[in-house]
Amino acid sequence: MGNLWVMFFCTAKHSRERQTQRKAWNGTHYYIAHSPVRPFELATPESLLADSVGTLYAARIVEDPWIEPCLLAWRRWDQDGVFAGDIPDPIPLNIAPDGGLSIGT
Repeated sequence: MGNLWVMFFCTAKHSRERQTQRKAWNGTHYYIAHSPVRPFELATPESLLADSVGTLYAARIVEDPWIEPCLLAWRRWDQDGVFAGDIPDPIPLNIAPDGGLSIGT
């Protein structure tokens, strides 16, 4: 993306790395680097797309010349906590010049 390399990763509820931050840590996060051979660093301690149960996971950026970038992610649970196993509508993705990502409208 631009001059940066972005690598997504997902964590699950059982991740021991962030037990105290489980609500913010259970889902999709990303690392950034200035080249594919440089060390990747966690872009922000906040998640890109996460909640306490990991409703949305394994997000991917979809780039299209006719629309703004967006995320597609698997939806694990529906609003009632029942397994959904589907892909909801694309989620708008905002990309800052420094490589920061956020979801929104």
